[in-house]
Amino acid sequence: MKAKDLRIKNWIHYKVGHVDQDIQLDFVLFRVLEVFPERFKPIPLTDDWFKEFGFTHEPWGWSYGAILVRSSKELYYIEMGNNLGIQLPYVHTLQNFFTLAGQELEIKEILK
Repeated sequence: MKAKDLRIKNWIHYKVGHVDQDIQLDFVLFRVLEVFPERFKPIPLTDDWFKEFGFTHEPWGWSYGAILVRSSKELYYIEMGNNLGIQLPYVHTLQNFFTLAGQELEIKEILK
């Protein structure tokens, strides 16, 4: 992973030694990422992440306020009109889109 694609509070997968987990990036881990990018991997976006962020499930996909995320065969995208859309392959891409829209996605529900 490249540090330029991420920001503080993004969720990513971290693996080093016995540590193998999804974590929220903080200032310290951001510095580690700059030195050891091979320890970090993007987290594929799934329905579970939408639930955790507090999205509402609809027959055609997910909604969060006025933002609609469509889904088709494990592919998520924000429809922008004229059949154009922004693909959301990873959790951090969803988070970064919302940041650009002026919102911070926070975990609303911890799933077991």
